[in-house]
Amino acid sequence: MFSWNYLGEGSVTTWGQYMANAGAHKAAVFVISANQTNSEFTKQFIASVRATGTVTVGDTFSFTDATTSMRAVAQKIKDDGID
Repeated sequence: MFSWNYLGEGSVTTWGQYMANAGAHKAAVFVISANQTNSEFTKQFIASVRATGTVTVGDTFSFTDATTSMRAVAQKIKDDGID
């Protein structure tokens, strides 16, 4: 079993393997909140994805309480060729 409830050193490759098995080659990472806990989860998620050869493209997409332009996010995903 794997869960985001366990924050610690290192990372597992479960998410990366799932994405690779689904045929992903490039991935975008979306972050809902910029607090410290989510920052650590994001680092572990990116490590998992990269460990299986899937490329994470550019910076993470951060969503906050402020208005986020979904059109701009969708265009960036398209421009970067994200699976």
